[in-house]
Amino acid sequence: MSTSDQKAADKLRKKSAKELEEMATARAKGPMSAESVDEPVALVSCPSETSMNKLNNDLKKVPIVKDFNSAENHLEDPDKKK
Repeated sequence: MSTSDQKAADKLRKKSAKELEEMATARAKGPMSAESVDEPVALVSCPSETSMNKLNNDLKKVPIVKDFNSAENHLEDPDKKK
């Protein structure tokens, strides 16, 4: 069995509770990842968000989209009456 086969077999082997605990402890003590940063990401409007209104307006002119929206609105009306 080659080294890569042994590594693959080791990864597939079911870990004991002690091994899992050691792995979790090692990860907790390791260097911080970018995911653990508490600073919020700045929200910036991207071009695709600003161009969505034009796309939505253009799509409303497509016959199949008109039919779908009409059917969707028709299904929503009985819910509003309740």
